[in-house]
Amino acid sequence: MRQRLKKERWHVLVIDDVAVHREIAKANLSNLGFQVNSSDGHDLEERTLLGVDIILLDLDLNGLRGEDLLAKIKQAHHKIPVVMVSGNKDQTRMSACGRLGAVKFVHKPVRYHDLAACIRRILERPIVLIVNEREATRNTLRDGFEKRDMTAIASAEANRAIELTHLMDPDFVIIDHPTAGIDVLDLLDLLRRHDHPPEIIITIESGEAAELEALRHRGAVDVFVKPVRFSEIANVVESNWKTILHRDKPEVIL
Repeated sequence: MRQRLKKERWHVLVIDDVAVHREIAKANLSNLGFQVNSSDGHDLEERTLLGVDIILLDLDLNGLRGEDLLAKIKQAHHKIPVVMVSGNKDQTRMSACGRLGAVKFVHKPVRYHDLAACIRRILERPIVLIVNEREATRNTLRDGFEKRDMTAIASAEANRAIELTHLMDPDFVIIDHPTAGIDVLDLLDLLRRHDHPPEIIITIESGEAAELEALRHRGAVDVFVKPVRFSEIANVVESNWKTILHRDKPEVIL
């Protein structure tokens, strides 16, 4: 079971111009464990967004375009994820919302259990396991990931890393090669056999092209020859995390 750091009740703001739609959304999402507030979009104020974790925004509001309100929200509160919820299937407007920063487009009528799963997946943060014998490097990587709102755990020992993978179910494992006590290819095989195989990134002192390709063939999503900047590793994690979210989020369909 995933042992993620989660809030007990995520705070959802529903923005819809139809009162009955707001009440239905509030009732369903409240029953599914969320704290829910609502707005018709016209009464939206700075204080309305305080403490909000995610916004469900209708595309067509009475006298107000959802994409215009989306742009305003993202300009002031760019870190709050926004999910567009609408019966409008205009591809041009949907694409515009994506460019403005919407993380998902859900079509009405809504299946609220699917929507709840979608919300929880969006709000989760990735777990990164760092396997590195050097304490200073472990601490640098851990601090860097935590500054990027990720959960980071670290181990100096490969065997301990395998145990932590089963306990914490990380999304990413960053392995420094060579790793004492176990061949890195064997470690890759063990990690890939996990019920929820993590994305694996390798850092290596040097290596021939054939060795680097062998690491990728055995499951590494990327291999970096040192020296490597933290930002390079973090960018791969963030990019792959977006792919995981897109892959795993259930589609809410008609």
